[in-house]
Amino acid sequence: METLLNRYLAIHDDPVSLTLDSEGRWRTFRLADRQFRRLVNGQIVELIDDGLRDLSKNATHGLQDLITHHIKTLISKAKNHQISTEACNIYDPELQVTYFQKAVEFSTSGFNKIWDQYLKAYPEPVTMLPPDRYRDLVLLPATGCPRSSSGNCTFCTLYPNAGFRVFSSTEFKTHLNRVRKLFGKAIEEKTGVFLGSASALSLSQRRLVSALQVVENEFGSFKRGIAAFFDPYLSPTRTKSEYVELKNFGLSQVTIGLESGSGVLRQLWGKPADLSLLEETIGILKESEIQVALTVLTGFHTEVNYLNHVDETVNFAGKLPLDHNDIFYLSPLDPSPLSGDISEQQIITLKNRLRHVTHAKVAPYLVNKFRYYA
Repeated sequence: METLLNRYLAIHDDPVSLTLDSEGRWRTFRLADRQFRRLVNGQIVELIDDGLRDLSKNATHGLQDLITHHIKTLISKAKNHQISTEACNIYDPELQVTYFQKAVEFSTSGFNKIWDQYLKAYPEPVTMLPPDRYRDLVLLPATGCPRSSSGNCTFCTLYPNAGFRVFSSTEFKTHLNRVRKLFGKAIEEKTGVFLGSASALSLSQRRLVSALQVVENEFGSFKRGIAAFFDPYLSPTRTKSEYVELKNFGLSQVTIGLESGSGVLRQLWGKPADLSLLEETIGILKESEIQVALTVLTGFHTEVNYLNHVDETVNFAGKLPLDHNDIFYLSPLDPSPLSGDISEQQIITLKNRLRHVTHAKVAPYLVNKFRYYA
């Protein structure tokens, strides 16, 4: 019999569906047509149609009791060999019991410790990730945003009054140890790492290489490599050889906030109007075989701004050497002054126009729906 928990467990035992991580902690729970997910910080959300509902403290306690009840029933079934091989991805009844017993322990006593562990591990909230990196392990060699320190950024409220602070090597290693304690063996289920916070590439080359080396030493390599947000205008100017060095130490993808190809609109939002540095940087990144994702805003309240934005963004996109591994993310302004139908039409129009000028994928990016799921 396999004696150690080293992979996640998934079971469907009508009307309950449940997934447990490799520490035996419940990750998702479905009861009939109601579905719940646990966040890394211990909070719980219910998935409702296309939206999310954050559970209150009382509702969370009630759900924990309900989950515990159902898991105890599963323990009894597993002991009596009543769980079919089709219902669970782990077939050994004794190992099933081990998972379920750990899940009961977590639901009855361990769950309340998660919040404190999260606060120790993450000195600032994990507020967003690119959609294709939602399952990444977030690690912080720095906190805050270099642009928020200048006070110029006007469209993003994710880092209010949060100056950019780079961790010392000791602070970073302490952070990694706390993250390891928070996730336990479930880290091994992660396929990638995302370096936060708002622009990890704003670190010097020496510090960034050191951070990538420490991640490799502490956690090993990840199938999807390491990704990060990147603001070229507030980062060291790097040569191709320096980007290749980062690539060799695991950096596989960067996400850059283009926002618009219109210099007028970029300046209105506190970003440089001149796109020449951005265009040059993207060219070097692609020569270095680092994937690029670009965020573009939608949801404009005036027709003139919107049409100029689409035309100039499409023109800029057509000049970039992007391929099918790269992404354009379309992200609605939040809050948007537009109705949902008009906002959606703007997204469709921009998506169709972009697809005619780039080989990169074009996908939605709904920042307000992001949660750091366990």
